[in-house]
Amino acid sequence: MQYGISLSAMVAAQAAILVTAAAPAAAQTADSDSLVLEEVVVTAQRRAESLQEVPVAITALSAEALENRQITEVVDMISTVPNLHISNNIGQGSATTAFIRGVGETDAIITIDAPVGFYLDDVYLGRTGVNNLFLFDTERVEVLRGPQGTLYGRNTSAGAIKLVSRKPVFETEGRFEASYGRFDEWRLRGMLNTTLSDDTAVRGSFIVGDGGGDTFNIANDTRVNDMSVGGAKLATLTKVSDRVTLELGGDWTRTNQNGRYGIDISGILREPTGSLFVANTNEVTENIGETWGVSANVTWEASDTVSVKSITAFRNTNQRFNIELTDQPTSLYVVFSDNDSDQFSQEFQITGSAVDGRLNYVAGLFYFNERSTSFIGDFIFQSLVFNKDLGVDVDSYAAFAQFDYDLSDRLTLIVGGRFTRDEKSIDIVQRLGGEPGFEPGGDVIFDTDTVNGQVLDARPDDPVRTDLGFSRFNPKIGLEYAVSDDLNLYATYTQGFKSGGWSARVTAANEFFDFDPEEIDSFEVGAKGTLIDGRGQFSLAGFYYDYRNLFNTGTTADGSFGIATSDAEIYGVELETNWQIVSGLSAFANASFQEGERNAVSAATIALGDELQRFPQWQAAVGLDGVQPLSDKYDLIYNASYTYMDEHFVNPQNTPSALTGPVDLVNAQIGIATADGAARLTLGCRNCFGELYIDQILDFAPLGFITVYPGERARWTAMVSFTF
Repeated sequence: MQYGISLSAMVAAQAAILVTAAAPAAAQTADSDSLVLEEVVVTAQRRAESLQEVPVAITALSAEALENRQITEVVDMISTVPNLHISNNIGQGSATTAFIRGVGETDAIITIDAPVGFYLDDVYLGRTGVNNLFLFDTERVEVLRGPQGTLYGRNTSAGAIKLVSRKPVFETEGRFEASYGRFDEWRLRGMLNTTLSDDTAVRGSFIVGDGGGDTFNIANDTRVNDMSVGGAKLATLTKVSDRVTLELGGDWTRTNQNGRYGIDISGILREPTGSLFVANTNEVTENIGETWGVSANVTWEASDTVSVKSITAFRNTNQRFNIELTDQPTSLYVVFSDNDSDQFSQEFQITGSAVDGRLNYVAGLFYFNERSTSFIGDFIFQSLVFNKDLGVDVDSYAAFAQFDYDLSDRLTLIVGGRFTRDEKSIDIVQRLGGEPGFEPGGDVIFDTDTVNGQVLDARPDDPVRTDLGFSRFNPKIGLEYAVSDDLNLYATYTQGFKSGGWSARVTAANEFFDFDPEEIDSFEVGAKGTLIDGRGQFSLAGFYYDYRNLFNTGTTADGSFGIATSDAEIYGVELETNWQIVSGLSAFANASFQEGERNAVSAATIALGDELQRFPQWQAAVGLDGVQPLSDKYDLIYNASYTYMDEHFVNPQNTPSALTGPVDLVNAQIGIATADGAARLTLGCRNCFGELYIDQILDFAPLGFITVYPGERARWTAMVSFTF
């Protein structure tokens, strides 16, 4: 294995950490208090808890960590979280494709839900077309790995990514930040917090910027992939009474990108350009993404031990794009899409403790309503050949509870469950050459075919259902054991599911069908603790998945888009550590291993490869963050990180051109800050050595092209910020 990484080495390192954690602490030095790592508080279980005491595999990135690691948008987390693979969706800078532990989804169409749930300030984001949000005035990001069905519900079978904004505070403060970087990329960010009265505080923030085009289009002599962005947040916090608080929030983000452009590497129809960042097409493309939402959170401290919360939210997401899929001077295939979605959600929560503090609980009710429409047009040889109108309505209801009961001073029993009722309906009109081709409603029958020994369209006599309903109960049970104040162990069994839907990105009636939910049984064991008198922290997790109806989308040999569902087994191990080496110098080191295999293919219109997609077997990351005083007034600040990702396929068919990696990424930053932190000037680089790798691929080799979408190009950024 490259770089000397091996499973035996990782297991040995993990064992050494556990032995060290259980050993007696060394005598504290005089300045030991200054070397203790700060406690990280998260809300992964719907209540505030220490990260080191939550029996969940979770990565939490504070505002400081986000800044030091130059994570300015969701997709930048590719180099941070164990067993997370995240990239832009095909041709769409506003959308992400996220896989956690080998489970994810590559298509942002409204008929398909993603198994990684995105949350903005506790509000679920139903659509993924505009989920690559910019992180401005963000308090922290939490990445929960593994199914979160009990507390977060449907569509979190892979995990959840939570973005938590800073809340208003009862004081006046502000921040302004300006940055400029390679490819003429500039961004301005600002924040102002103040009080309106003794009982009300308000906080507003914004982002605006442009540039960043890292690809040159030789067909029309222009630089492409530039992205303009504008966004704003406004929040108020009101103390209605001694026990009741009201939080009102609103946010808006709009991006406009002339790309992202794919690059044809096949050499079949024309000679390759010779670079993954040189396109050759006369088609002018754009991707416009806009999302806005409002929410109202009411918290009532009913007693010293019971809290009741109501979260009400409305959100709209609109995405419009055209993607040139062939990278030819005269376009062969362009997909146009205009998507709009309205969602309303209401959640009631009650959290508290009882039995003299031995029982902690959270319970609630949840309702989600979504109405989405989409127009999709396929332009072949610059003529509109296929097009369709889609409409999807969703109603989802849930009741959930989790109880943590202390059986003894050290042993805690975890019992929880969630009942969900999902109801969906679809309207679809597919047109061929402007005339209706099919309007499914029970009259579409499947034909059976076989490709490479795999049975495709494996339900030959089953008519398509345009109304779907699913009822699921997802239990959770586990044990948590406090070995000492410095070491906690846990073991959990959890179920999760992703809602079913329809394969609607198709061009023929026999390719359109409905599919059942993904379902998962997850077994996880873990250890969390502190080392060397609090100067080190670690989190170790091992997991095993029994997966049913694992869903994949991909390209077919005849130039269409198809799907496949299969059963799978997935297992792995993850280790995260943080260290305070000396005063002013901290470090982190992460490593993860995963393995998986398919057991059976249940229905498919594409032939699946042997390996799961976006499933690097090994991942690792190490980094340093330092502050060195230069004088009484100024500090030198610096940080650097290295990330390794094993080779992997970026499509489910495992075509040779879809194999990428190993990937080695280096990020670094250096700068000067005032000793009080009021001003900061930095110069940083991401992917400093220009590592080439592939994020996405459309393999249409039988039609004459293989279009790939590369990962981020090397770039530098200069940034100045002022805080008051």
